Amino acid sequence: MIANMCGRYVLSGDPFGLGTQDNFNVSPGQNMPVKTVDCDGQSMKWGLKTDWQESKPLINARSETYKQKKTFSKCKRCIVPYTGWIEWAVENNQKQPYLLYSDKAYFAGLYDNSGFTILTKEANNNISHIHNRQPVLLDKYDVGDWFTNNYDINKNDESIRFHKISNHINNVKNNDQKYLKEIDQIN
Repeated sequence: MIANMCGRYVLSGDPFGLGTQDNFNVSPGQNMPVKTVDCDGQSMKWGLKTDWQESKPLINARSETYKQKKTFSKCKRCIVPYTGWIEWAVENNQKQPYLLYSDKAYFAGLYDNSGFTILTKEANNNISHIHNRQPVLLDKYDVGDWFTNNYDINKNDESIRFHKISNHINNVKNNDQKYLKEIDQIN
């Protein structure tokens, strides 16, 4: 079984002027910037709490089914700025982390008063060997369509690039850009 998709991501810079510090290993439960229709930028916890699973917030929602799920019925749309995201592939019976990145600036997200979640979809062919899911990616021209429910979730993201990174990134305490550099072999 493949684990949750997009369980870590990277954010460099302060996209909404909130005083956000670079975070090279964003993990669930951390407060991160998001933008909503009602607010140009605010800090929110990554993960939606549910009545049926309070101890483990939902960090991802499937774009194909979220509209039918009661869990997301009261959620509103948001965008989550990112610089890249981290996925793990099993290679030689070991988990190998990869940094994936694109020219697009945002993940499509949902939020409520407990936090936010990142929408996912089936991975593009060029990254499906790493993971079978990927975040729904938005560029600045897609944001209005996402907020008004006119965005095509199935839009292809062929611009995704990736490289292997140090397995030191597996520890959430290792929040340093040096762990995101491309490596040739498993550490």
